[in-house]
Amino acid sequence: MKTAVVGGGAAGFFLAVNLKEMMPAMEVVIFERSHHVLAKVEVSGGGRCNCTNSFASVTDLSQVYPRGHRLLKRLFNNFNYQDAYRWFEQHGVPLVTQEDQCVFPQAQDSHAIIDCFLSLVRRYHIEIRKGCKVLSLEDVSDFDYVVVTTGGSPKGEGLRWLAELGHEIESPLTSHHLPLTTNRLVLLQVFHELADLLQLAWNADVLRTVWLTLATADAVVGLTHTRYGTV
Repeated sequence: MKTAVVGGGAAGFFLAVNLKEMMPAMEVVIFERSHHVLAKVEVSGGGRCNCTNSFASVTDLSQVYPRGHRLLKRLFNNFNYQDAYRWFEQHGVPLVTQEDQCVFPQAQDSHAIIDCFLSLVRRYHIEIRKGCKVLSLEDVSDFDYVVVTTGGSPKGEGLRWLAELGHEIESPLTSHHLPLTTNRLVLLQVFHELADLLQLAWNADVLRTVWLTLATADAVVGLTHTRYGTV
C-alpha cells in the first residue's frame, strides 16, 4: 500500500510521519515541487518558528480566528494546542512559552523543528522526491492514496487541477485577514479521516485513491509569522 503526500511543507511532513507511526507497513512518499523542503518553517517566527500559542489570553476563539472559529472549536476537540505542544516535545523538541504566550523551540531556532521532521522521515524510511511537480492524477497514478498538502496558490493556478477533479477551491486571502492559522489542526482532522479510510481499505484489501485538500487559502498556510501562528 502506497500513499503520496503532495507538498513538502510542515503539513505534509507532519501527516507523513503520523501516518507511518499509525501504519508502519504503509509506503509513504513526499512530493515537493521545489528543491527545498520545509522552506516556510525555516523563516517562520523570524527564523525561530512559532509552533503554537498557549491561548492563555484567549477567552473566545472568535477573538483570534473570526473567519472560522466554529470549525476551530470543533477541531480542538480532536487535537488542540496542548496536543501540538506535547507532540513536539514527545518527538524530541523542547518548547518554551514566552510572555506573549507564543510557543517556540527552546533552541530559538526553526532548525530544531526542521531537524525533528527530517530525522523522523529518515527513521521511518519516508522518501522525499524534490523537484517533482504534481499537476494531475496521472502524475501519482501508481499510488493507492494521495493527500494534497500544498497549501494555497495566490493566483489559483496551482489548484486548478484539483478544481477539475470536483474540489471546491477558496479564494486566497492576505495574512492580515486571518490573525490565526491552524494548519496542524486542519491537518489532524484530515488525517483522522484519512486514517479511517486507510484502515478500512487495509482490512478489506481494497485499493482506492483518496483526494484530500488541505488549507487551500494561501493565508492559512502562510501565516507562520503571526503571534497565533503554527508551523
